[in-house]
Amino acid sequence: MRRLASTLGILLALALGGCSRVDATFVVSEDGTVDGSVVVAVSAEHAVAAGFAPGEPWADVEALSADLPSGVSAVPHDDGTHVGVEYVLEAVPLEGDDTDDSPLRFTREGDEHVVTGTIDTSRYALDDSTRTATPATGTVRIAITFPGDVRESTGTADGRTVVWEGATGDVLDVSARAAASPSAGGRSAPWAVGALGVLAAVAVLAILRARTSHRKDHP
Repeated sequence: MRRLASTLGILLALALGGCSRVDATFVVSEDGTVDGSVVVAVSAEHAVAAGFAPGEPWADVEALSADLPSGVSAVPHDDGTHVGVEYVLEAVPLEGDDTDDSPLRFTREGDEHVVTGTIDTSRYALDDSTRTATPATGTVRIAITFPGDVRESTGTADGRTVVWEGATGDVLDVSARAAASPSAGGRSAPWAVGALGVLAAVAVLAILRARTSHRKDHP
């Protein structure tokens, strides 16, 4: 998982550099696990324009799934306008790798869950040729629901849920503090599963962009 987390910057650039959508939803449970899903999709119109047959960009989903943490599975996503992959998290333990590579970090501080991090898409400028072929209309949405009420956040809070939204070129300051389960312990423990879930999902966009580049170089 550390190797997966260390590639986040590159994969996020690929995901947000085109007509793509990253939509991550996480629900933190009182039993110390998280459920949720991460959808990474590209517009069906863009996929066809890039020369792909329906479903072709996602043919390597099984290979990508081999790198996923336990409790995370991948399924194809098609909502009629976007095609891609949905990664589903089921009862994934909150405690993850103690790594600084992850752009999101969850910790337990006393009776609170604390999340901090920065998702900087402004660093991923596209060159003129890529921008012409792939308009920069990528969007990202992260929603986290905590066991207790949100006490402070940099996102849009509604009860126990905080949402952060942005587009290509934005810098998302992800920070929140919310009440945790009264029965949970008070020690600080890093939680990288949320970031790993996002990272695993965005990885599929690497396939699309790499194949598009290959076809441009080898018509």
